Amino acid sequence: MRGNVHTIRPEIRDLEIPQPLVDLPVFLCWRYEPHPDGLKPLKVPYYPLGNKRVGLQGSPEDRAKLTTFAIARDQAAKRGMDGVGMALLDGYDLTALDFDDCVDGGVVNPEVMALIRSTYAEFSPSGRGIRAILRGNLGNRKSHGDGTRYGAETFSTTGFVTLTGNRLPHVDVLGLENTIGRVTPALEDFCIQRFGSSAPAVPSDDFMAGYEPK
Repeated sequence: MRGNVHTIRPEIRDLEIPQPLVDLPVFLCWRYEPHPDGLKPLKVPYYPLGNKRVGLQGSPEDRAKLTTFAIARDQAAKRGMDGVGMALLDGYDLTALDFDDCVDGGVVNPEVMALIRSTYAEFSPSGRGIRAILRGNLGNRKSHGDGTRYGAETFSTTGFVTLTGNRLPHVDVLGLENTIGRVTPALEDFCIQRFGSSAPAVPSDDFMAGYEPK
């Protein structure tokens, strides 16, 4: 890469996601960028037809710049972005689950597997984490891993998650490629145990709320 010129990424055009999501105007692009504190690179969101995603997430201005999946995918490939992401917004009744460091040697932590076995789920870009999409609202919560347990995060009305299309094996075996399951009582119980019933939500206008430091 030289200056502001980025390599075209045609392989991104092969990315596939569940059919119930593709026409929703909630998609964007993302790119790895250095962390200001010298930590792991950030996954920084960009509007498919414009600039970096900043400002109040979910505002009319923000929503107007998000697109359907096909447009975001094509723009990511054309602009040399690192991938496509899905913004979580109020009004869509969707939650994205983000589990970090829960995959060891390709094997998913059994507790995580039990929580996502009835819905579409995929490996994160690093291959060490899991993303899953469900119907329902679990709020916007985060709990870091501590070396003895995996990290967990829920996005329902703010932030974004990357989409890799690298599906977990059970998705193909059970035919869940286009299945967005509902939040289960077991998952609700997990969130209470992990985050607490009064855990603070991530504010939708937090500048760093939509950035993934992985």
